[in-house]
Amino acid sequence: MCKTTCLYMLVLAAVTGMAGLSAHAAPVAAHAQVDVMPVVQISHDLRVTSLTTGHGYETGTALALGVVSSTVPFTSLNLKWDRSINPQASGDAREAYAVNPSTGRKIPVSFEVMLHDRMVDAGNDSVNVIFDDGSQLSSYSYSVILTHGETLFAGTYPVGVLADVTVA
Repeated sequence: MCKTTCLYMLVLAAVTGMAGLSAHAAPVAAHAQVDVMPVVQISHDLRVTSLTTGHGYETGTALALGVVSSTVPFTSLNLKWDRSINPQASGDAREAYAVNPSTGRKIPVSFEVMLHDRMVDAGNDSVNVIFDDGSQLSSYSYSVILTHGETLFAGTYPVGVLADVTVA
Protein backbone atom coordinates (compact mmCIF):
# COMPACT_ATOMS: atom_id res chain seq x y z
CA MET A 1 0.00 0.00 0.00
CA CYS A 2 1.16 3.38 -0.70
CA LYS A 3 1.80 5.98 1.89
CA THR A 4 -1.02 8.24 0.76
CA THR A 5 -3.60 5.46 0.92
CA CYS A 6 -2.45 4.49 4.40
CA LEU A 7 -2.75 8.10 5.52
CA TYR A 8 -6.32 8.37 4.12
CA MET A 9 -7.30 5.14 5.83
CA LEU A 10 -5.84 6.33 9.11
CA VAL A 11 -7.73 9.67 8.89
CA LEU A 12 -10.95 7.84 7.91
CA ALA A 13 -10.57 5.45 10.86
CA ALA A 14 -9.96 8.36 13.24
CA VAL A 15 -13.00 10.32 11.98
CA THR A 16 -15.23 7.23 12.08
CA GLY A 17 -14.09 6.35 15.60
CA MET A 18 -14.73 9.90 16.89
CA ALA A 19 -18.29 10.05 15.54
CA GLY A 20 -19.58 8.09 18.55
CA LEU A 21 -17.97 10.42 21.10
CA SER A 22 -19.95 13.29 22.65
CA ALA A 23 -18.62 16.82 22.60
CA HIS A 24 -18.20 18.79 25.83
CA ALA A 25 -18.09 22.54 26.39
CA ALA A 26 -17.02 24.54 29.43
CA PRO A 27 -19.79 25.00 32.07
CA VAL A 28 -21.98 28.11 31.69
CA ALA A 29 -23.07 29.81 34.93
CA ALA A 30 -26.53 31.28 35.67
CA HIS A 31 -27.29 33.43 38.71
CA ALA A 32 -30.53 34.66 40.33
CA GLN A 33 -31.39 36.52 43.50
CA VAL A 34 -34.35 35.33 45.57
CA ASP A 35 -35.96 38.17 47.52
CA VAL A 36 -38.25 37.00 50.32
CA MET A 37 -40.51 39.82 51.50
CA PRO A 38 -42.71 39.83 54.59
CA VAL A 39 -46.29 38.97 53.76
CA VAL A 40 -47.77 42.20 55.10
CA GLN A 41 -46.30 45.22 56.84
CA ILE A 42 -48.81 47.61 58.37
CA SER A 43 -48.09 51.10 59.66
CA HIS A 44 -50.50 53.23 61.67
CA ASP A 45 -49.92 56.89 62.42
CA LEU A 46 -52.13 59.10 64.60
CA ARG A 47 -51.49 62.86 64.70
CA VAL A 48 -53.32 65.41 66.79
CA THR A 49 -54.71 68.60 65.34
CA SER A 50 -53.91 72.01 66.79
CA LEU A 51 -56.49 73.19 69.35
CA THR A 52 -56.75 76.40 71.39
CA THR A 53 -57.57 76.40 75.10
CA GLY A 54 -60.87 77.94 76.17
CA HIS A 55 -62.34 77.69 72.68
CA GLY A 56 -65.73 76.07 72.16
CA TYR A 57 -65.51 73.29 69.56
CA GLU A 58 -68.50 71.88 67.72
CA THR A 59 -69.61 68.27 67.35
CA GLY A 60 -67.52 66.66 64.62
CA THR A 61 -64.37 68.74 65.21
CA ALA A 62 -61.33 66.64 64.28
CA LEU A 63 -59.02 66.11 67.27
CA ALA A 64 -56.65 63.67 65.55
CA LEU A 65 -56.06 62.27 62.08
CA GLY A 66 -55.15 58.62 61.59
CA VAL A 67 -53.51 56.98 58.58
CA VAL A 68 -53.24 53.21 58.10
CA SER A 69 -50.88 51.96 55.37
CA SER A 70 -50.01 48.48 54.16
CA THR A 71 -47.40 47.00 51.81
CA VAL A 72 -50.16 44.78 50.39
CA PRO A 73 -53.52 46.30 49.31
CA PHE A 74 -56.26 45.66 51.87
CA THR A 75 -59.99 45.10 51.40
CA SER A 76 -61.20 46.11 54.85
CA LEU A 77 -60.05 47.97 57.93
CA ASN A 78 -60.85 47.29 61.59
CA LEU A 79 -60.57 50.11 64.16
CA LYS A 80 -60.68 49.63 67.91
CA TRP A 81 -60.08 51.96 70.84
CA ASP A 82 -57.25 51.07 73.19
CA ARG A 83 -59.53 50.73 76.23
CA SER A 84 -56.58 51.01 78.62
CA ILE A 85 -56.33 54.62 77.40
CA ASN A 86 -59.85 55.47 76.21
CA PRO A 87 -62.72 54.01 78.26
CA GLN A 88 -66.08 53.20 76.74
CA ALA A 89 -68.48 56.15 76.48
CA SER A 90 -71.59 54.20 75.45
CA GLY A 91 -72.53 50.82 74.04
CA ASP A 92 -71.31 51.95 70.62
CA ALA A 93 -67.89 50.51 69.70
CA ARG A 94 -66.95 53.65 67.75
CA GLU A 95 -67.28 55.91 70.82
CA ALA A 96 -64.92 56.47 73.76
CA TYR A 97 -63.70 59.08 76.21
CA ALA A 98 -60.40 60.92 75.98
CA VAL A 99 -59.51 61.43 79.65
CA ASN A 100 -57.15 64.04 81.07
CA PRO A 101 -55.05 61.97 83.52
CA SER A 102 -54.35 65.00 85.76
CA THR A 103 -57.90 66.28 86.17
CA GLY A 104 -59.99 63.24 85.23
CA ARG A 105 -61.99 65.41 82.81
CA LYS A 106 -63.51 63.34 80.00
CA ILE A 107 -64.29 64.48 76.49
CA PRO A 108 -66.45 62.24 74.26
CA VAL A 109 -64.77 61.13 71.03
CA SER A 110 -65.64 58.93 68.08
CA PHE A 111 -64.21 57.62 64.80
CA GLU A 112 -65.15 59.32 61.55
CA VAL A 113 -64.40 57.65 58.21
CA MET A 114 -64.11 58.99 54.66
CA LEU A 115 -67.20 60.25 52.84
CA HIS A 116 -69.42 57.41 51.55
CA ASP A 117 -67.57 54.74 53.56
CA ARG A 118 -69.36 53.30 56.56
CA MET A 119 -68.61 51.64 59.89
CA VAL A 120 -70.22 48.40 61.02
CA ASP A 121 -70.00 47.14 64.60
CA ALA A 122 -67.75 44.05 64.49
CA GLY A 123 -69.16 42.72 67.77
CA ASN A 124 -65.82 42.68 69.62
CA ASP A 125 -65.75 46.31 70.76
CA SER A 126 -64.41 47.32 67.34
CA VAL A 127 -65.76 48.56 64.02
CA ASN A 128 -65.12 47.39 60.47
CA VAL A 129 -64.77 50.12 57.86
CA ILE A 130 -66.60 49.19 54.66
CA PHE A 131 -65.21 50.99 51.61
CA ASP A 132 -67.84 52.58 49.36
CA ASP A 133 -66.68 51.09 46.07
CA GLY A 134 -65.37 47.79 47.46
CA SER A 135 -61.87 48.69 46.32
CA GLN A 136 -58.52 47.51 47.63
CA LEU A 137 -56.48 50.26 49.26
CA SER A 138 -52.86 50.63 50.31
CA SER A 139 -53.60 53.60 52.57
CA TYR A 140 -56.67 54.88 54.44
CA SER A 141 -57.30 58.02 56.51
CA TYR A 142 -59.81 58.49 59.32
CA SER A 143 -60.44 61.06 62.05
CA VAL A 144 -61.00 61.08 65.79
CA ILE A 145 -63.74 63.66 66.36
CA LEU A 146 -65.67 65.26 69.20
CA THR A 147 -68.96 63.44 69.73
CA HIS A 148 -70.53 66.48 71.44
CA GLY A 149 -69.66 70.17 71.40
CA GLU A 150 -67.09 70.99 74.09
CA THR A 151 -65.07 73.89 75.42
CA LEU A 152 -61.56 72.51 75.73
CA PHE A 153 -59.05 73.67 78.31
CA ALA A 154 -55.28 73.21 78.52
CA GLY A 155 -54.17 69.70 79.33
CA THR A 156 -53.43 66.37 77.74
CA TYR A 157 -56.09 63.97 76.52
CA PRO A 158 -54.41 60.75 75.34
CA VAL A 159 -55.97 58.87 72.43
CA GLY A 160 -55.09 55.29 71.47
CA VAL A 161 -56.45 53.45 68.43
CA LEU A 162 -55.67 49.91 67.26
CA ALA A 163 -55.96 49.22 63.52
CA ASP A 164 -55.94 45.96 61.58
CA VAL A 165 -56.45 45.23 57.89
CA THR A 166 -57.73 42.32 55.81
CA VAL A 167 -55.74 41.60 52.67
CA ALA A 168 -57.14 39.84 49.62
